[in-house]
Amino acid sequence: MLGLVGCSDDDDDASDAVAQESAATETTTDFIVEVTPPVEMQASADPDFLPGVLADDVVTADELDAAYQGFIGCLTEGGAAGIYAYDIALHIDITSDWSLASADADTNAAASLNASCSRDFLGDLISRYEAANPDEPDNVERQRENIVECLNAVSPAIAAELPDDITVDTSGEGPSFAEMQLDPTELDEELQLEEGQILAVNRCVGSVGADWIEFG
Repeated sequence: MLGLVGCSDDDDDASDAVAQESAATETTTDFIVEVTPPVEMQASADPDFLPGVLADDVVTADELDAAYQGFIGCLTEGGAAGIYAYDIALHIDITSDWSLASADADTNAAASLNASCSRDFLGDLISRYEAANPDEPDNVERQRENIVECLNAVSPAIAAELPDDITVDTSGEGPSFAEMQLDPTELDEELQLEEGQILAVNRCVGSVGADWIEFG
């Protein structure tokens, strides 16, 4: 006796589902996409640095120096190269001139790196230090002597012309260091300055005489 086995609609649906799942398995390919988070979202090279400095609510000169070095180190690790200068004793905050070495780096990438490194290593340490260690009465005079010494190595003639009331305070009555910047396209025939000397003069002015150091 022959036994006939019939297929119900439910059986057909189950078979179709198995076939579709099998086809999907055969045609699906996994892709690994490497996503690099924006610089400002990346973890700090030393996330404990600022909390460690601020643990006692006091910012010392040594700690501020370490903060500046940490900031520069962060820029270097981020692919930056350039120069920087500062002088804590003369209350000259860190100043720098740098760019990203990558050929395809844009302005936004540089700004992002600067913001990230500043956040992780400087924070508000500079303002805290300055508040606890105000300028000495003769600080402006010492700053002027610093810039004169720097200028003398480049052009004694320009050093001799530095105003007595030169100041870093742009809101004051005296001329500011920023106003001493020379235009490289307008070479002064009287002073006989070359372009390299003009750059050196402007760096003396920009750093208030502090030594420039290369990094990266």
